[in-house]
Amino acid sequence: MGCFALTGEKMSKSAGNVATIRETIDEWGREAVLVFFLTAHWRKPIDFSPETMAQVVARRDTLRNAFTLPVAAHDESGWAPFAAALDDDFDTPAALAVLHEWASAGQLELLRRGLAIFGLESLAARHEAPPEVADLAERRAAARAERDFEASDRLRDELAERGWEMRDEPGGGHTLIRRGG
Repeated sequence: MGCFALTGEKMSKSAGNVATIRETIDEWGREAVLVFFLTAHWRKPIDFSPETMAQVVARRDTLRNAFTLPVAAHDESGWAPFAAALDDDFDTPAALAVLHEWASAGQLELLRRGLAIFGLESLAARHEAPPEVADLAERRAAARAERDFEASDRLRDELAERGWEMRDEPGGGHTLIRRGG
């Protein structure tokens, strides 16, 4: 059974600072745990804390959200820095940085291939919302447009209870629905 200890502390059940991998996956999600492991070089210790995991979740979401943005023209030469990072003593932090560059540049084909190498292809998956979820999302968008924020918040919470997330883009424009987590 694998365990994590909080940053800078001795791992001890009696101190209450131990979390099993299963508990960590249940709390933060499989993809976040995988991204967590990519953030440190395999030869160095890795610090585990709620703050670190919150940063990892943001990184995971950046990679996932790239698939909602416009696609740039494919540039196969962009693969070289990723391959070089992995060839250099399996430098996963450098490879993760390349994944984020691709996400920012809309290089989704390269991003999809790179994510698959680390078992993160699920970040590229698109899930079609069932009709009842799409209806809730439309009602939330209408409530927001009417500035009925109480109803909007209630509908957002109902979507979350069903495992879906709705985010508003800056400027109040269009909203995105995706599987939560």
